[in-house]
Order: sequence, then structure tokens, then C-alpha cells
Amino acid sequence: MPTPIRWGILGPGHIAEKFAEALNHTAGVVLEAVASRDPARAAAFAGKYGCGRYFGDYISLAEDPSVDVIYIATPHGFHLEHALLCLERGKPLLIEKPLTLSGAETSKLTDTARQKNLFVMEAMWTRFLPVIRTAEKLIREGRIGDLRMVTADFCFRGTQNPEGRLYNMRLGGGSLLDVGVYPLSLFQLLLGNPEKILSTARLAAGGADETCQAILQYPGARSAQMISGISFDSPVTATISGTEGMIQIPARWYRAGALSLEPRGEARQAFSCPVAFNGFEYQIREVVRCLDEGVLESPDWPHSMVLDRFKTMDLIREQCGIRYD
Repeated sequence: MPTPIRWGILGPGHIAEKFAEALNHTAGVVLEAVASRDPARAAAFAGKYGCGRYFGDYISLAEDPSVDVIYIATPHGFHLEHALLCLERGKPLLIEKPLTLSGAETSKLTDTARQKNLFVMEAMWTRFLPVIRTAEKLIREGRIGDLRMVTADFCFRGTQNPEGRLYNMRLGGGSLLDVGVYPLSLFQLLLGNPEKILSTARLAAGGADETCQAILQYPGARSAQMISGISFDSPVTATISGTEGMIQIPARWYRAGALSLEPRGEARQAFSCPVAFNGFEYQIREVVRCLDEGVLESPDWPHSMVLDRFKTMDLIREQCGIRYD
């Protein structure tokens, strides 16, 4: 049997728990080691998910020859620092979304990865889910005619803690980076680069955007609308509209297990798109595939697409006055 890909996890937080669960339900991979600045936390995580080893610092994980690839799941504001630490020690990376805080940081990270001849991918896990793949297929087949508009929202009521990751600007707080990245990534995937962006935000006392709204215009009479928020709940649905029909993705659209196609003048058609486990397994499979093929970036979520999305996010930040420490 082929030797399994040995994973390390840097930053055993809540999102890393979902990732570890997916690792334990995915063939051809194994959770080899975990690292936290809190040794007790690393030990507890390792014990919970059957991981053989743990470290109380990040450098030890990055230098571990038994680890083939590292998943970085620390807060947004530390992604670049931790990614460079790992790249300097020769480790391929999957980095939790958003890849960094800005386009400039992303360029620095991807340039370094290219220079080191190492694989890096942003963990935009929804891009690889069956529901998004199905929507892409229906659009390619012309089932909704010419694509004209995409709308998506993602708002939830989080804890209003000035020192927590949602509101602390040193950690990359605010709705745009935390959840606005989901609809903007969908827009980038389906529509490409916008020609014009109009955006607004409501900022909390510490500068974090509690809500952010944007209207984006694209070539070919196409448009998109998004809203993100961390202080209230929204429907969290997506609609993809064309000249001959629309695709409706129900709540929560970014992880939905079904969608509906509504051709113009015809009955609605339902499509089931269940995930194998919790959805994180698809990005894991993509990383394994890329490592096996020896490519430095995913052809389905390349650096160029992530960089272009960050250009959009940077402009939205500028228009809204969002500034990270």
C-alpha cells in the first residue's frame, strides 16, 4: 500500500478539530503531530484525535522530518508569520482561509513558496464541495443561460469580545476576513475580476467591521451582491441567476448538501450533493492529489485566483476604512 501523507496541525483551535476529524475519516492520510504554544492544549488535542506526538512550540513541528505537510489554523493575523516559518523549513502548507490579511502579504507568501519550490494552498474548503462542483457543472452546461448575477450572504451572531478573534484587529478581526471571504470567493470563482466595487461597512469601537456590504459589477452586464456580519444572523443562502433560469443554494449555502435548478418557465429540479463526512475531506484530498502530482498549487484554487480575490477585498477595506493592526 502507498505510504500515507503525514499531516501536522499548527494551532489546535476549533476549526482544527473539524480538520482533524476529517483527516481521521480520509484514506491515505494520517495525523502525525500537532503543535500549540500551550503544551497542555497540544497534548489534549493529540490524545483526542489519536495523534502520536505533540509539541509546545511551532518550530519543532516545522522541523519534524516525520511531517510531510502542515495545516495552519492560527488566527488570520498570524498566518503569514507561521507560513514563512514553515516554508523556511521546507514544509508544504494548507493555510486556513483567508490565506493572509492582504494582497501584499499573500504575494509575499506565494512568492516565497515559489522560490522554495513548495506547495501552498488556501483552505477555502467550500470550493471543493459537491454542491459548488454541481453548480459549476450546471452553469457550464448552459442550464441557466448566460450568467448574470450572483448573490450570497453570511452573517452570524458572534461574541462581542474586544480581545477575541472576531473583534481584535491584531488578529484580523471583522466580518470581511472571517465570513465575507466565502461569498467573495464564490464570486471570484464564477465571475472573475470585477470592474467596479461599491461597498460600505459598520465598524465597531475597535475598528472591526460588524457588517460589510458590497455590490460588484463585472464585464458582460454581470453583477454580484454580498453581505457579511458578525453581530446578527442572516439566511446564509446563495442565488446564481442567468438569462434562462437560476440556481438556488439553501442555508447554509457554503456547506449545503443540495441545490435547486429553476429553468425559466419549467418546474424546479432538485439536486442532492451530500458530503462524505464533514466537508473538510475534499480539500484534504486536493492537497494529497497535488502533492502526488508534484504541482506547487491547486489548478482548481490557484494562487492567481486567491490574489485576485484579495485585490477585491483590499479595495473593499479601503472604501470602508477597515485597518488591521
